[in-house]
Amino acid sequence: MSLKVKLIALSTLALFVAIAMVSLQVLHQAALLSEQQSQLIERSMTAQKQAELVHAVTLVKSEIEASMTADDAANRERAKQIVAAAHSGEDGYFFLYDQSGTCLVHPRQPELVGRNLQTLVDSRGRRVIPALIATAQRGSGFQRYTWHKPSTRSPTEKLSYVSLLQPWGWMIGTGVYLDDVEAATAAVRESSRASAQRTIWRVGIVGLAAVLAVFLGALLLTVSEQRLADRKLRAMAERILHLQEEERTRIARELHDGIVQLLAAARFQFEASRQKLTVDPAGAEQCLGKGLARLDDSIVDVRRISHALRPATVDQLGLVAALHELARGLEERSQTKVSLLDRVGSLPVGERQSVALFRIAQEALTNIERHAAASEVSIELSREADDRLVHMRVVDNGRGFNPRVVREGMGLTNMRRRTEDLGGKFAIDSRPGRTEISALLGPSQ
Repeated sequence: MSLKVKLIALSTLALFVAIAMVSLQVLHQAALLSEQQSQLIERSMTAQKQAELVHAVTLVKSEIEASMTADDAANRERAKQIVAAAHSGEDGYFFLYDQSGTCLVHPRQPELVGRNLQTLVDSRGRRVIPALIATAQRGSGFQRYTWHKPSTRSPTEKLSYVSLLQPWGWMIGTGVYLDDVEAATAAVRESSRASAQRTIWRVGIVGLAAVLAVFLGALLLTVSEQRLADRKLRAMAERILHLQEEERTRIARELHDGIVQLLAAARFQFEASRQKLTVDPAGAEQCLGKGLARLDDSIVDVRRISHALRPATVDQLGLVAALHELARGLEERSQTKVSLLDRVGSLPVGERQSVALFRIAQEALTNIERHAAASEVSIELSREADDRLVHMRVVDNGRGFNPRVVREGMGLTNMRRRTEDLGGKFAIDSRPGRTEISALLGPSQ
């Protein structure tokens, strides 16, 4: 898997993680908001129902008190009749119990009248009647429990308000069923859940669009880089062909101007010696010696051209010996003193590294000889980064040049490309009196 694909996959994964975190946060906040809204609605509706219940019980008690006479037995019956007749809507009714828990009035369930309901528990295990009586004995109050709703015949949560009816100490109360409150809170929760789901869908669509944008961007970038790579590849192929033609031209020129001329001169000398062999043996021998000298010169030129094509010294003796030969050659041709500092020692240097460093040094010394007018040159080989990198520095004390102004010629370009082809770094630092060429190559190839 390429680095580009890894980066795209990592970016996509990070985006999906961000979308998932946002979605979870949206769900969490939606749940909190839903719960808060549900509680607010429940409190509001419950408060309204509580006020209505208190008002209803107060009215019935006032009616009972207004109808009371001196006959206590008649007052008891009259109170029961008023409680039985009072109602509010289809499921709203009043009930009456004595302190022992015996039902005195229950208009919706007359079968309960006369029964003691102290042991009655609802679907949640709550003892309903004892809890209501205890609340009434404290003066008045509200109590929640489960009771069968008359209109549906199903157990439903109910809120009742109870109070004591004097002078008999009876518990009078009424209640409302809370299924409408539960329906309202459930609707709020469902609405919040649906809203959160819509938000998550929108976030998902935006995330998918972002992933698609990343993919399309990566695809366009890949196509663009592919085209650029193709152009570079074509340019490199053209450059290789151009360099091949240049090299062939140079070799042809070297052969024509050097070896061919020397061989032609040697042939003339041999022809002359053959003609003089019978009439002038001494002259024939002299001509033969000159011809042999021309052959020796031809052998030297062939070796020079072969060495330029492939540095045999590098293959046979190694990089350091080849650099010593280059340094000695420059000293013999000019008045320049060349020093070589070897800090690599016995550590191995890769074949491609050795050839590249030799060619870079060869090109650098050629440029120094032609342009720098330097009196001293130093070549330094060293190791860096725990011996994983090979570093060569060529420094001279010549006239120098401005790398920003002077356009790189074929020599500097070749040195830079040789270094970069092996994944290395090439640098030039030049000023009057000092020029340094640096090549840092990676691990052995």
